[in-house]
Amino acid sequence: KTFNPRTRGAKIAGRAPGEERPTEVSPEQLAKWETEGGEGGTYRPDFDLQAFTQQLETQLQAESAAKTAVELAEEKVQADLAARLAEVHDGHGMMAAELGRVKVLEGVADKAAGADGESRSNGDEYGYMSKSERQMELERAYYGEDYVGEGPLDGRELALLCYAKYGKYHDMAVKHVRMGEDMDRWVSLNLYVGHLGQRSYPATEETYLQQMDAIAYMITSWGQADYARAFFREPPIARRGLPSKPRVDTCVTLQFNRSPTWDDAMGDEFFTY
Repeated sequence: KTFNPRTRGAKIAGRAPGEERPTEVSPEQLAKWETEGGEGGTYRPDFDLQAFTQQLETQLQAESAAKTAVELAEEKVQADLAARLAEVHDGHGMMAAELGRVKVLEGVADKAAGADGESRSNGDEYGYMSKSERQMELERAYYGEDYVGEGPLDGRELALLCYAKYGKYHDMAVKHVRMGEDMDRWVSLNLYVGHLGQRSYPATEETYLQQMDAIAYMITSWGQADYARAFFREPPIARRGLPSKPRVDTCVTLQFNRSPTWDDAMGDEFFTY
């Protein structure tokens, strides 16, 4: 369900009023914590900010190490294959031996790829989806022919980027506005003042990461992973009348339609109007 109380024709990926999820902290539990913690309490007593951050960092490091092992194995296979092919002659025995050696090396790469797969959570399979030709065309036109990029964005990295910039795991949502059939689409990532662990913020660590995974999936699908990374790596700066950090009355917004590699057609799969 979607809900936005202010803008007509807008949609926000989030909860509808009164909607509850089984994994959320109950209002009764929140009231109990507020009573026990007094006015000075900021985080839930059962939330360990440092432990959660360390867990995410460890998971990302393990995933990066696994990917590096796969890349090294693939490079070894390719280099060895190129060298052996250069020595191949017409003898059937020599050719058969070389083919057998190639199969062994490919097995090494497959095992490394399997280890990489085990290191990723179930929500990260989308990380290896290929870019469309249109996305690559826009990136080459803006960044240059040699542009490679940092790869897909996942929910853990998105959460850590937010924490590194703002010191909190802020609530986020994708907002979509299109005022008319022939008008441009406005798509943005909004960051709200609510944050993980806050006594009044209902999401648990599990549901927060699920939300970040969904948002990261959309960002990667639109080819805006590096655009989002650049935004989060900048220091907090007030722009266009918006605050440098999320406030109670105003969110911080990253507008994807301002990206040099944005194309309205990229959002057709996710937005029906």
